[in-house]
Amino acid sequence: MSIPRPSAWLGVAFAAALAAALAAAPEAASACASCVSGAGDEPTQTAYRVGALMFTVLPLAFLGGFVWWIVRRSRALAAQEAQPLAGAPRGALLRTSSSR
Repeated sequence: MSIPRPSAWLGVAFAAALAAALAAAPEAASACASCVSGAGDEPTQTAYRVGALMFTVLPLAFLGGFVWWIVRRSRALAAQEAQPLAGAPRGALLRTSSSR
């Protein structure tokens, strides 16, 4: 069993200290200054919400579209593989190397 390098321990200790600090002061981590600056300004808050929604939905829609395209393409290739000689000339299945 190998002992982790000291730098690995240092990273774990730093992450634990950061998590403890954030847990001790949740109001410090609740929002950035620009998000809270327009606390009483409804159009600003709406703009932030719409922006956050766009930054969440657009990448997920892109990823979903890519997965949908991959599934569609794999099904098309599977259907094409199921009929390998659909475009072959008539009688191509009957010819063998011994019948020539």
